Amino acid sequence: MDEAFLPFSALIAGAQALPGDLVDESAGVRSHVTQCRVEMPIELDVTRDGDGRLQIGSVPPLYRTETSFLPSFHRITVTICLEGEAHAD
Repeated sequence: MDEAFLPFSALIAGAQALPGDLVDESAGVRSHVTQCRVEMPIELDVTRDGDGRLQIGSVPPLYRTETSFLPSFHRITVTICLEGEAHAD
């Protein structure tokens, strides 16, 4: 995998850290986060390691450079739900 890319599993693991309760005491507001949906463009790097295992790397597109062969960006949607909460599409 290109060293500029992060393992895709690390991206998903980082997204799973839902904050739980968001509280603004001064405004008298409390929110309980049960689901988070993120749509994002990413560039993927798919390779095999020395043992033949598939590795998927990902990186957000940092800039767009016009060349004769542009990188391929993919748009994915990730929905993270707290365990035991209903998933709403």
